[in-house]
Amino acid sequence: MLTILPRWPQQPGASLRWRHLLGSGRGLAIARAAEGHAGPLLVITRDTRTARQIEDEIRFYLGATESVPLLPFPDWESLPYDAFAPHPDIISERLLTLYRLPELTHALCCSPLPPCSTVCRHGPTCPGTPFC
Repeated sequence: MLTILPRWPQQPGASLRWRHLLGSGRGLAIARAAEGHAGPLLVITRDTRTARQIEDEIRFYLGATESVPLLPFPDWESLPYDAFAPHPDIISERLLTLYRLPELTHALCCSPLPPCSTVCRHGPTCPGTPFC
């Protein structure tokens, strides 16, 4: 059986990108990294669909043992200036993750990055460049 041991940044605060992970390779790499890491990990995805897909992949590779708790942190699926509130299920899932996070020393949290228009200085007229 092939063992996957993802590389880690050499210094605190440094970032590292894993590239060319095909198929469910990224889920496998994240699952193995979470099993080998002593603290909590945050996985940030480009959108909600990708977050759900990676969560499914991670659950598959972690198996039924649940050695690493997987805490989804879904996107609001609404914008700050929308006249309606997010769905109650989304609010419940986010609150459950926030409630459980402080008590866990070993966990994996998966969250989509909010749309650029909600986090950048341009607001709803954002030109769409990453991390404006």
